Amino acid sequence: MALEQFIPEIWSGELLERLRKAHVFGFVANRDYEGEISQFGDIVRINTIGLIDVSDYTPNSTTLTVQTIDDAQTQLKINQRKYFAFKVDDVDSAQTKPKIMQSAMREAAWSLRDQQDQYIASLYTDAGITSGLGTEGTPIDITSVNITEYMGLVSQKLSENDVPLETRWMIVPPWFHQKLILAKITLDTNNSETITNGFIGRYLGFDLYVSNNVSIGTPSTNAKTRIMAGYRGTITFAEQLMKMEAYRPESSFSDAVKGLALYGAKVARPSTLAVLRADYTAEP
Repeated sequence: MALEQFIPEIWSGELLERLRKAHVFGFVANRDYEGEISQFGDIVRINTIGLIDVSDYTPNSTTLTVQTIDDAQTQLKINQRKYFAFKVDDVDSAQTKPKIMQSAMREAAWSLRDQQDQYIASLYTDAGITSGLGTEGTPIDITSVNITEYMGLVSQKLSENDVPLETRWMIVPPWFHQKLILAKITLDTNNSETITNGFIGRYLGFDLYVSNNVSIGTPSTNAKTRIMAGYRGTITFAEQLMKMEAYRPESSFSDAVKGLALYGAKVARPSTLAVLRADYTAEP
């Protein structure tokens, strides 16, 4: 072959990583119980204390009645198992391989978090606050004209259920965010907030996040969107990376990595989770 016909291939040391959507649902969940996971099928029992009675007291007259504390248990079951495995051939240059491996590890971590986010988003069915917020059969048509009304209604219903004002959140899809923009609503922002997790600002007492993982019944038309709202104690989430191994596959000349992750999520306080069932609607 003539030398002029030889076209060398150049491997760039810089990698073009794919665009990634934000992970939000795992970010707003309570993660206090992660250290208690040891294997798939574990059940973390979370004790909750009932109401403490407060009674009138008259000096030298009242006989104290000592209340026995009632408790209840919420079970967080570690029922999700996910793995990843990938390899890089030895034919890749020594200069490029470390960068490919590092990028692949980041991609594996991102993909795992995305699976977790979608799983938590599916827990909308456990919401205890749904009355007046649309149904699966008849979602509410949302426009820039009525968007504040229904966001305010969600806030009202949370308050009526004694949901703390602090750390309230609402997770919306991109189309809902666009309606806020069309409504010319100014979102309060704080420069100290971490916006890498989809945070777009505060409105009506909510930390607002935008996510492509919001559950939507008909994604092509954004019909039957399930918009969740709660506070930091509403959902409990726990994960554990149980195995991470680098190895040399026998069937190829390559370096490989495999990992096994366990996790589970639970709506620990259903009475603090609201779901607004909404349809995207053209502007009037």
